[in-house]
Amino acid sequence: MKKLYPHDYRKRDPRAFLYLFTRIATPAHISDSFSNFLYAAALEQMDMLATHKNQIIIPNECLSGKRIVYLKKKNYFSFKVGPKSYLMLPESELEESEIEKLQKYTKYLKWNYQYNPYRFRYRG
Repeated sequence: MKKLYPHDYRKRDPRAFLYLFTRIATPAHISDSFSNFLYAAALEQMDMLATHKNQIIIPNECLSGKRIVYLKKKNYFSFKVGPKSYLMLPESELEESEIEKLQKYTKYLKWNYQYNPYRFRYRG
């Protein structure tokens, strides 16, 4: 399954950028790059925990509201990273529609998207 975080985020560690390019780095750029890095690091840690428990991470965007309430009442682990909330579930608990939504969600993430130059051809 595709990841919810970029696989190469550690290569773009902002601490090295700050050390090497102190005069170029603006405070806005530094804070933005640090927030992206910490978001990916937190998701990676939660993904490692989920694989250790033989579960997967699913964003709340892929579940309906009633389903989220039901799963939280069953005491499945929910957590929030940045602005988004996630649930940690075993794959056997997911319904087919939720699996499809998760696949669509991961397909169109920026780091999983495969650029197709023929997708938006001019048809005149």
